Amino acid sequence: MRSARAGGLYFLAAFALGSVLGTIRVLAIAPRLGELGAVLLELPIMLAASWLLSSAITRRLGVPPAPAARLAMGLTGLVLLMTAESLLGLYG
Repeated sequence: MRSARAGGLYFLAAFALGSVLGTIRVLAIAPRLGELGAVLLELPIMLAASWLLSSAITRRLGVPPAPAARLAMGLTGLVLLMTAESLLGLYG
């Protein structure tokens, strides 16, 4: 149960951060650097933030260090994120 809650929280935090960074990328950076340059600038920021978010959420919610629990958290977050991205692409 902790893993599912942690995965849901991770999804919310990563999706919110991605939305903010994506908006900045499209409106401010892409016109200056081009789409590829903007994505390459955003990528390390998003990866570092995702890493920090996952470890902070794991600690805060007490997800056990067992690989199965951590994998369940990650898969929950991934499935929710891919679902939200797909729906946003279809209906957004």
